[in-house]
Amino acid sequence: MILDARRIMADDGRPELILLTVSDRAEAEQARFELEGHREFLEKLIDSVREDSRCSAGI
Repeated sequence: MILDARRIMADDGRPELILLTVSDRAEAEQARFELEGHREFLEKLIDSVREDSRCSAGI
């Protein structure tokens, strides 16, 4: 959980306000972790395709 606060200034003489937000970072972290796994998989797939095309071309 992340707690964030931001001061909101009032120009018309009203008291200043503080806006508080609470966010759950667990879902975002899980998505980032899964995305990293997909990226690693795709990099390996691309490397293997490149390797196969080199072998087929006799390089």
